[in-house]
Amino acid sequence: PAMMLFITFAFFILSFTSIFATTWYVAPASMGGNDSNTGTSVSDPWEHINFAAFQVSAGDTIKVMDDDDEATDDYIENIAIYYFASKLVIERYNDIGPNPQIKAEDPSQPVFWVIADSVTIRGFDIYGSTAVQEPGIYVTGAAEYCIIADNRSEERRVGKECRSRCAPYH
Repeated sequence: PAMMLFITFAFFILSFTSIFATTWYVAPASMGGNDSNTGTSVSDPWEHINFAAFQVSAGDTIKVMDDDDEATDDYIENIAIYYFASKLVIERYNDIGPNPQIKAEDPSQPVFWVIADSVTIRGFDIYGSTAVQEPGIYVTGAAEYCIIADNRSEERRVGKECRSRCAPYH
């Protein structure tokens, strides 16, 4: 009976986080992105992906918009995904047009640094990280079951380093 109660409670908690998952939106300033916005709609998006990553809860999704101008960088930042953001999905807003471009603000660091479990990063052009030991997407040994898919990198040595169990890099 105690084990069944524990299993039921665990299932309830896991289901509870999925029911209340929120979709957030990020867009370049040229498209109205501003970190003072609510981030809850396409018409009121945040400006920075890293800002969004610190506002979310486990199980949430961040949809990242592109300004369709491949001559400019959409985002210049380094993004940290911490333990409280497990099961976070960060992906491009839609599959039409170019991928959002994310360039490292600090080239000595990875563009994405992930220490949370079950994070998905999908649909970006990632570049600008020049450090030998820190690639474009760095998933630490503490993070497991992450999915890194459909991302492109212009620098061959900048990609994804996975120090734990991850889905294949595409």
